[in-house]
Amino acid sequence: MIKFFFQNWMPWIYTSVDGHQHLHMTHMVNPHRVLEVSTNGNCRVAYETTNDRSVFSWLLDYDVHGGPPVVFVPANMSKSSHAYYMGILHYFSYVNATKGPVAYTNLKLYRHFAFKFSADPPFRIFSVSDEIYLPSSYHNHELPVMQTVAFISGFCLSKGDLYLSYGVGDLESRVLVMSLNEFDNLFSGSVKRLPRRYGDTVET
Repeated sequence: MIKFFFQNWMPWIYTSVDGHQHLHMTHMVNPHRVLEVSTNGNCRVAYETTNDRSVFSWLLDYDVHGGPPVVFVPANMSKSSHAYYMGILHYFSYVNATKGPVAYTNLKLYRHFAFKFSADPPFRIFSVSDEIYLPSSYHNHELPVMQTVAFISGFCLSKGDLYLSYGVGDLESRVLVMSLNEFDNLFSGSVKRLPRRYGDTVET
C-alpha cells in the first residue's frame, strides 16, 4: 500500500458486482489513474488508462488537474441508457489585460470541462465537454490579480439537476444549477473553449 498527499483528488463510490462498495479516487485525469482507498487510509493504484487523443483533443497539451467529487449518473437518467460517472477537470493559465489606463498582469484564468467515464472497470474516459461557463463578473479591488478567478469546488446531482458550487475572485461563493439534459448539451464532441474578455484584451 502507498500513502499519497491529497490534492485535486476526486472521490467516488464504486459498487462491485458482489454488492460491495469501494471508495475510489481519481488521482490523475490524464492518464486516468484510479486509486482504491482502504479503511485505514492507505491507497493502491487500481486502474490506469491512457486517454484517446480524439477524446482529449488539444487538452493533451495542457497540465490538466482534477476538481470536485465525481457524480454517478444512473442508467435511467442517462440519454444513452447506460450508467456512467462524470467529473470536472480544469487547467489554468496567466493572462495580461488592460482596462482604460490600467494594465493588469498575471491574471489567473481557470478553465473547466466535464468528462464522462465508464461505470465499470477500468473506468476509461470516453467524452470531454465544451468549456463550462461560470458567471463571474466580480472585481476584487484589493487583489486585482484575483478578479478573473472562478473555480469549481463542488459537484452534485440531485433529482435530475446538477449543482456546481464555485468561488469568484476569492471573495464570493456561488452555485450554478443546470438540468442534466442541459448539461449534456455541452458534450458536443469538439471540446470548445469560451472567448474571455478582460478590459481591452481578449483571451481565447
